[in-house]
Amino acid sequence: MSKKALLLIWGLIISSLILAGCGNNQSIEVQAEQENIFAVEVAYPKLGDLSQSITLSGQLSAIDTVTIIPEVQGLLEVRALHVTLGDYVKKGDTLFILDRENITDQIEGARLAYESSKANYIQQKERIHQQVDNTRLAYEGAKKSYEHAQANFERIEKLYEAGAVSYQDYQQAKLAASDIQLQQAKLHYKNSKAHEAQLASLESQLNQARTAYHTSSKTLENTMVTAPISGVISSLNIEVGGMASAQPALTITDISSLEVIVNATEGMINRVLKANTVELIIPAVSDEKTVGEIKVVNPVPDAKTQLYTVKITIDNPDGMIKPGMFAQVYMNTNERQNTTILPSEAVLQEEESFYVFVVEEERTMRKDISIGVDNGELVEIIDGLTLEDRVIVKGQDFLRDGYKVKIVRGEK
Repeated sequence: MSKKALLLIWGLIISSLILAGCGNNQSIEVQAEQENIFAVEVAYPKLGDLSQSITLSGQLSAIDTVTIIPEVQGLLEVRALHVTLGDYVKKGDTLFILDRENITDQIEGARLAYESSKANYIQQKERIHQQVDNTRLAYEGAKKSYEHAQANFERIEKLYEAGAVSYQDYQQAKLAASDIQLQQAKLHYKNSKAHEAQLASLESQLNQARTAYHTSSKTLENTMVTAPISGVISSLNIEVGGMASAQPALTITDISSLEVIVNATEGMINRVLKANTVELIIPAVSDEKTVGEIKVVNPVPDAKTQLYTVKITIDNPDGMIKPGMFAQVYMNTNERQNTTILPSEAVLQEEESFYVFVVEEERTMRKDISIGVDNGELVEIIDGLTLEDRVIVKGQDFLRDGYKVKIVRGEK
């Protein structure tokens, strides 16, 4: 091979090596410029209303339930029944009527006994009062006669000592001044006054007869039983032709308003006391929320459970909600209006600090923030952000400050 050909071959080899070296240097530069790009979703903070809520559950029950017990003695037949189970009744409606025949006879007997006792009392009262008046007048007359005879005796006694009257006149005056008749009249008057005790006994008998008569009359009224409240017949234990006594006959339940009792923990109770609104969902009726009202909050916990009892009432004008249904109770607390809010998932925490990532010129920037109310879905931003910040709400968990990102969802 000629020297010229050999030089040509070496030249080609050296050129190939130089070109290969240049290619490797170019790959290193490209690789150095390459960087991971993270796909994220962003959202702007916005102004809105926010509230924190407590969710509890409980079973609905009636507030007002009345058990009807006939106010009668013994057994009475049910002559008429005007209601059936589940009927709605208004206050004052007739529920059922009991047998009146035997009670009517009892009333007549009690009336006659009362009238007889009343007549006897009036007669005895007039007689005793007349007797007392007569003996009183006799006593007063005897007293005056005694006083007159005593004065006359004192005068005759002086005359007798002076020798102006005889011994016989003196003895007659002394006998006339005796108090025997006065004492007898006084005793008769006292005895007649004692008869007034008999009058008190007669008056007591009259009162007993009057009470018996009024009681039997009331019993007649009680044979017609009416509704003391408006509501539905929730239990019925009698039937026409059956016997009723002083035992529960039926129950009326007012379902126009119901209550649910829930139990709050010590961490909830103070927030419950500050609750602005209470809403309930009764799944058996509807998924829509209904407004309730807190009526009772027991400030003392149950000795066994250490939970605080809270009673919440709900209106039920159409009767769709029934006692026994379960209710989910939502109590809104810590309400904020027209405040800056973000989705809760956008906020990250590091020890006691909270922060978010925002997008600036396609790169992440960490911003420390102060938060307020957090209801699990939205969080209140007190400080650290503006409404113009593009906050990363998804894909931020593995980011660091300065990472390059690509916005794939949300406002760009």
